[in-house]
Amino acid sequence: MLTYLFKRPSAAGGIASSFSIGHLLDWKFRRIATSLGLPVDRKRAQSLKEFPIERARISLMLPLLFAGMATMVGYGWALEQKAMLAGPLILQFVTGFCTGSAFTAMSTLLVDLYPFNPSAVTAASNLIRCLVGAGATASFNPLIERIGIGWCFTVWCLLTVGVSPGLWVVIRWGPAWRERRRRRQASSL
Repeated sequence: MLTYLFKRPSAAGGIASSFSIGHLLDWKFRRIATSLGLPVDRKRAQSLKEFPIERARISLMLPLLFAGMATMVGYGWALEQKAMLAGPLILQFVTGFCTGSAFTAMSTLLVDLYPFNPSAVTAASNLIRCLVGAGATASFNPLIERIGIGWCFTVWCLLTVGVSPGLWVVIRWGPAWRERRRRRQASSL
């Protein structure tokens, strides 16, 4: 197992993120609840009706996503410049940590938003993520041949950061959308 982690620093970063992101998500939840004067009970599930869960999860995810993209750009350029092996390996670890943490925060938000159907929402999220990942992976070789490794990674990271304003939209209007969905579900019963 240890040999595997030393050969795959991105996986090691993802594993390291799994030990820390839960604590960070809990901390952010408590911090926002305290600032809003809402009680936090760790032993019981809480109603999220009045709580901005979108802000609690996404505001932690965004810096991790941006840091992951920055290190991925650095990784691409380190490969382009044929840097010493240690540089790209360290960047792989940091990218794995940041992107793993960001994916976990998003999965947690989806489960928070759909608590009565978490397996379906997680499966749908993973399906979309894997399809986009497959498309991105398929584009890498042609892009690398045309523009080089550094620019290939830069383009993909800029595309990722370019769609991130959608997350700000969810922070802003997500609670209202969630309340409308709750009302529709209540009226259909």
